[in-house]
Amino acid sequence: MDVMTSQTISKIELKVFTIVLNHDYRAANETQGPGIPNYLNAPVISFDNQFSYVPSKKDNIDSGMLRGKIGMTFDTTVRANTSRISLSTETQDANNLPIDFDNSSVATGAALTGDSRYLIVALETSNQLAVFDTVNNFQVMRLPTGRAPQGVALSSDSSIAYVHNFMDRSISRFDLTLMIETELPSTNILSTIDVVGTETLSAQILLGKQLFYDAADDRLARDDYMSCASCHNEGDSDGRVWDISVFGEGLRNTISLQGHGSGHGRLHWTSNFDEVQDFEGQIRSLAGGYRIND
Repeated sequence: MDVMTSQTISKIELKVFTIVLNHDYRAANETQGPGIPNYLNAPVISFDNQFSYVPSKKDNIDSGMLRGKIGMTFDTTVRANTSRISLSTETQDANNLPIDFDNSSVATGAALTGDSRYLIVALETSNQLAVFDTVNNFQVMRLPTGRAPQGVALSSDSSIAYVHNFMDRSISRFDLTLMIETELPSTNILSTIDVVGTETLSAQILLGKQLFYDAADDRLARDDYMSCASCHNEGDSDGRVWDISVFGEGLRNTISLQGHGSGHGRLHWTSNFDEVQDFEGQIRSLAGGYRIND
């Protein structure tokens, strides 16, 4: 693209390339699991322009009885994940494995401190902020946020972290000064900022949306993993085909929930759920929640 002025002629070269994020075939254990990235969120570029970090969720679609693998479980189906990209080679960094975040299913936003030492990642379903040391490759600490944390930003000196809590209509703030100075897991939790003066949703609808995104509530999910939004972000489809034969259903596409429900069409393709309350069985059997009736 050429940009011309009356005095000078400048040339701007735009380079476009595609980077493939690989399927992770590592065996499942307490802190990691297999799968392929999905729900890719905005990449964060290191300040030396060498690397990019892409927060996402990781879908373990290569599992299930029909595929001859261990079936879907609450902690091996989806997992919060961040992929590291080498910008010099334009490929996923072969020297660093994808970052798995235990006890969470969706990484929704990220930011880097000024020295690129610490990666700050919002974990939507567990209502937490993860702080990851990119030099020593380990998680430093988790910090409690409001419901459904998504966007993350840092102050110009990286001392204050700001997290947008989508379902609490608020911003959490954390003072990271001591952690940066000492390289120890330390923070000062600052007061929360409200970002909505008047809520337009009714109390019942807002509560429903909050529950839809929540896996930190033990009634809905075990160990903070699976919320409804893990597979139906914004009530839509994640575009995956899951083997849920362990529940007697075989291979199933994730369908959009928009326009479905009472008086608005089938909840599942097979119509095995004739009312929305039938999802309680799935909450108990797949997500591992223990009850939703109080």
